[in-house]
Amino acid sequence: MATSVNPMEAIDYVVFGALLFVTVITGLYHGVYKKQKTTQQFLLADRNVFSIPVALTILASFTSPITLLGVPAEIYSNGIEFMAVMFEDVLMLPTVMILFVPVFYGLNITTAYEYLQQRFGYPMRCFGAFMFICQNVFYTAIVMFTPALAIEAVTGFDMRLLILLTGVICTFYTTLGGLSAVIWTDAFMAVVIFGTIIVVIITGTIATGDLAYVWEVNKNANRTDLFQFPLDPTERFTFPNLVIGAFLTDVAMWGVSQTSVQRFLSAKSLNHARLSIAINMPLLMILLSISGLQGLVMYAFYYGENPVDGTIRGPPNTTSPDQITVYFVSEQFGGIPGFQGLYISCLVAGSLSTISSNLNALSSVTLVDVIRPIRQWRSKTRGGGDTTPSDLYDTKLSKVLVAMYGTLGLGLSYLCISLGTLVSLFNTLFGAVGGPLLGSFSLGMFWKRANTYGVLIGSVSGFLIGVFAILGSRIQAGRSDMFPLFKLSFQWYALLTLSTTVIVSLVMSEIFRRCFPEENITEIDPLLLSPFIRDKKKPRQRLEEDNMLEIQENDDRKKPEEETDFIHEQDKTSNQL
Repeated sequence: MATSVNPMEAIDYVVFGALLFVTVITGLYHGVYKKQKTTQQFLLADRNVFSIPVALTILASFTSPITLLGVPAEIYSNGIEFMAVMFEDVLMLPTVMILFVPVFYGLNITTAYEYLQQRFGYPMRCFGAFMFICQNVFYTAIVMFTPALAIEAVTGFDMRLLILLTGVICTFYTTLGGLSAVIWTDAFMAVVIFGTIIVVIITGTIATGDLAYVWEVNKNANRTDLFQFPLDPTERFTFPNLVIGAFLTDVAMWGVSQTSVQRFLSAKSLNHARLSIAINMPLLMILLSISGLQGLVMYAFYYGENPVDGTIRGPPNTTSPDQITVYFVSEQFGGIPGFQGLYISCLVAGSLSTISSNLNALSSVTLVDVIRPIRQWRSKTRGGGDTTPSDLYDTKLSKVLVAMYGTLGLGLSYLCISLGTLVSLFNTLFGAVGGPLLGSFSLGMFWKRANTYGVLIGSVSGFLIGVFAILGSRIQAGRSDMFPLFKLSFQWYALLTLSTTVIVSLVMSEIFRRCFPEENITEIDPLLLSPFIRDKKKPRQRLEEDNMLEIQENDDRKKPEEETDFIHEQDKTSNQL
């Protein structure tokens, strides 16, 4: 660590400790005072959350240190090219809001993978839950070690101790307070994150010169070309793979992942769920813009002329590109009381919000999609009978699962130190696993001819080819005779796995329809289809049939009354005679 880095002072630890104190108190409030007694309260916040908290928790859930550290480091190292992802956000958020949210909210479900069972059967539900659990266990580990890496670069503290602190505190308040604690801490974290980044940009720009000078330095270094269109698919970043690849990755993450779907389902109404996505659009664009600007400011600071003596400072002494931001803050503003503590709090806030969301989602998927179906199967094999535990028991079990996954993520986080830069690691993980999930949900919502075994085979194929590409690229890294697939940019993994899933599913579904016609689904519940695919006549016909049935039932009820009246009239006539 360079001698120019300023160590954290007592006031910095006070600021950092205040953040941790707020998170712990929030968990205690929702866990002890609010008393999460039902699974609906613990997993879905009683389905009673307004749009703004839902919007903030979704944003905070996906604003991990990968955004706070990885994006500025990427812009600092390679220029503005990565900011092309903002174009895909303009397409991604309306896609999620219009196509996916209405389907999930219209079903009385707790997890996204219950949809897969209703549409394709239990085997597909199992595979979807399996992919989500694998993906998010490792993602939790990645996010858990990241702030420890940054804090160690500044303070010199043992990384393992810092990982332990982050993991234990996050697991504690998530276990106690459930989704309610997660949502309200996320809202607080979002404010901390935005406020801190803005302060860093303002102070950094002042130390460098001004925004015009920042842009001039980057432009002279040919780092401001946003629209790069090389046709080589092995190029790390290009405009097409950033827009297309990131679009598919983010739709899988925002549209069909349990982490986001669980937030939609906690909203008070469908309009609140949709509005939460609409609110996220400007917030996400602002967050990406200021993160990218932060990278440009740091490059201009280190590679531009010093305004005092005209010298060029040169790159800082860091061991990882992802340490550059925290190094910059410590070096330039570490002397300001509390500034470093505020920035470290920002990083930890991003980590805590993402980890807590993942732990809560993992707990819900394990309980609803794994444990409860096993109970039902065991009950049937034992001759029936109601042996289902109480909802209070399941609520306690959910808390145990949160603690279990927190411990697992803590252990795996120690394996993440040498896996690569944050941006590439994130896109590799979500592209390879998110593609098959997005494919299976999309086929269910938009293609009526899709069937169980066709989609299951397609999803497994997409998942396997993604794992094959990841492992091959790691094993053969640096070799001149690499297999062509292993040279593919990680930005194309989502398209690779999604296209494999869709193509194989289309072919296999048609084969199964012809070979086993008795297994064909003649009618699909319209609620399982996207609103644009639903047959508009069927709901009306069903409404008319329901009305006719109600009329018939009313007639049946009147008949006994009419017969009784007739008997009374006869009695009256007899008495008169």
